[in-house]
This record gives sequence, C-alpha cells and structure tokens, in this order.
Amino acid sequence: MAVKVVVLDYDGTLVDSNRLKYEAYFRVFPETPENRKRIKAILDRIYELSRYTILAEIIREIEGLRDGPELGSRVAAAAEAYNDLVMEIAINCPEIPGARDLLEQLKERKIPTFLSSNTPEKYLDEIIRGRGWKGYFTALYGYPRKKADTVRMLLEREKLAPEELLVVGDGNSDRLAATENRTLFLPVSGGKLPLNKILNLLAGKSPC
Repeated sequence: MAVKVVVLDYDGTLVDSNRLKYEAYFRVFPETPENRKRIKAILDRIYELSRYTILAEIIREIEGLRDGPELGSRVAAAAEAYNDLVMEIAINCPEIPGARDLLEQLKERKIPTFLSSNTPEKYLDEIIRGRGWKGYFTALYGYPRKKADTVRMLLEREKLAPEELLVVGDGNSDRLAATENRTLFLPVSGGKLPLNKILNLLAGKSPC
C-alpha cells in the first residue's frame, strides 16, 4: 500500500539546527562553568521537551525558584530571549542534504505534507515563510501539540490506514508518534535524509 500522507519533523530532519539551538540555551543565562555544567545535565535529560519546560527546569536549578508566579515570569522572559536567538537560526541555518529535493518530490506527487515540530506553533509560519517553504506544506503543527496527538488527528481526519501515513524525523518523539499510532517511520540519523526509502514508500514499494 502506497503512502498517502507524510509528516515531517523540522530541526535535524529538514534543517541542520539542533547543535545551534542546543548552544542557544547556554547563551540565555550567565556563562559560568557551573551554569554550563548544570544546563548540560538538564539538556542531556530532557532536550526533546518544549523550550518552556527546559527553561523552567534550568531556572529552578540555577536560581532556586519554586513553581509560582515569579517562576512563570522568569520563564516567559527567558523564553523570549531564547526565541530571539533561535528564530534566525531556524530560518537561516543550512538545510539537511536532500531536504528541498524531498519537498519538491512530495509537491510534484501531490502528497499532503505536514510539519510536526516541538517548536511553538505560533513561530512555525514565520520560520517556514522565511525559508521560502510555505508552498510545500499542507499545515504546520507545533507545541503545545504533542506529535503523537498530531499523527492521531491526521489519521482520523484524512481517513487513513496507519500504513498510509509516514513519519520522518530524527528524534525519539517522532519515533514514538509513529509507534503509538502504528504508522510507518523512517529515521534521519547522522544528518542523512532517507530520500530513496521515502520515494519507494510513496510508490508502494519496500523502503529497502
């Protein structure tokens, strides 16, 4: 059965932004060896969660704040600073080799293509327009939506069998979104997009 819908991650899947976004967390806070050690430990543990969750955990660890209005205000301020840093990164960083070729192939074949990202949804339109990629996507979905919920919604709305939807991504959240919904999944690892495998699935062939 051929794939009828494709769901793509953004960071690390279409663009080479993960390392730059990772480093941006250190720039939001005073750069000391102790802060870097603490922030790194947090990122190693929860990097795939939303930036708001990560920043709240960093502020609790570094500044000792507890949950409440003061923590909420600090998270909002830190998130604004972080968003300013990463918006330019998301728009201008290099693309993963083959990303534009994939998007062109999907558009040419008239395959509905959805972006599913942990980036806040309100920023995705500006990012995708900034890259000149708006015409490639049917819709853009981001935080606070969970990727598994997005896939589930698309299966129901598009009336698809699980094997008719393909998730492509580099993170565990992408894999889990596919696993929980029993859809197809192809990983992006080492900055390599599995273009030929994707095209095979679009043609109803084995990805191998």
